[in-house]
Amino acid sequence: MIGELLKDKQLNFVACGLQSAYVSENAPEAFVTLMAKHYHRLKPVKDYQEIDDVQFKFSLNLPDEQIPLVIDKLHVTLDGIMKPATSGFDFIDLIIPGLHKANGISRLLKRWDLSPQNVVAIGDSGNDAEMLKMARYSFAMDNAAENIK
Repeated sequence: MIGELLKDKQLNFVACGLQSAYVSENAPEAFVTLMAKHYHRLKPVKDYQEIDDVQFKFSLNLPDEQIPLVIDKLHVTLDGIMKPATSGFDFIDLIIPGLHKANGISRLLKRWDLSPQNVVAIGDSGNDAEMLKMARYSFAMDNAAENIK
C-alpha cells in the first residue's frame, strides 16, 4: 500500500497506526502543522516502509479540485485493498473496506445492547456515508457534498 502512495513524489500523506500516526520527516512544514491538528500522536519517520505498527488508514491532503480524479485513480489502483473516501477540507482517507464510522458505531451499539434506531448522525463527506445510512435519524450539513445530501 505504502509503495503505491510513494510513487507520487508530490503526494503528502499520514499513515495511521494503532500506536501513532506517521508523517515523512521530509514533508513540508505546513503539511505537518496541519496534520498535527488532526493527529495528536504524530511522529516523523525517515522511511514509511520501516514503521513497526499495524497500519489501518492513510490520510491524503491535496487540492480540492484534484480529489475526484485522484479518487477515481485510487479505486482502480487499490482494487478493493483499501477504499478511498472524501473526508472534507481537501482530504481523502484510505480505509480498510468495512472499517468505517458505521462499523465503529455498530460495535458500540452491540456492546450497549442498542440498535441503529437509537442513533442520530450528522455528516458532510464521503467518510460519513455508511454512518448516515445506518442511523435512524441522519442529517447532512449545509456544506455537505452533494452525494451526502
